Amino acid sequence: MNEKKPRVVIIDDDEMDQELYRLAFARLDLEVELICFEDGANAAAGLLELHEAEPEQHPAVVLVDLYLPPIDGVDLLGLRRRQLRDWEVPFVMMSSSESPSDRERSRRAGCDGYIVKPNGFNSLVQVLRDEVVPFICSEDEADDAGSAPDAMGGG
Repeated sequence: MNEKKPRVVIIDDDEMDQELYRLAFARLDLEVELICFEDGANAAAGLLELHEAEPEQHPAVVLVDLYLPPIDGVDLLGLRRRQLRDWEVPFVMMSSSESPSDRERSRRAGCDGYIVKPNGFNSLVQVLRDEVVPFICSEDEADDAGSAPDAMGGG
């Protein structure tokens, strides 16, 4: 049986950050299909297209940067409520902002998590392992994610 990989959508206008996410998921040794969008408008259209093409194959999680052009992460959460109602997809806000008002605004909009983007690749891997992997796979698989020895050194 050809089982589909879980989809992870990354919405971030920084291409370097997108690549770091790809590398971090590879480090965690998770078999996921990564779908990246560079801005809020493309993400909105792309998510609707995915929904229409394969409504049963929804993403396991959507990682969205809070501050995106021209539609920000909070506005994308509104899209989820209005147009993707039948998709039970967690949205996790990723931002460099540690502002309590940004966290509160995201929470009120219905975000399922808020993660301050860490400095350093190994910190990103750890944050994804702790905060995002549980949305993607079972607890046993999550415990195994990235448990191989760290060949690139610490933090």
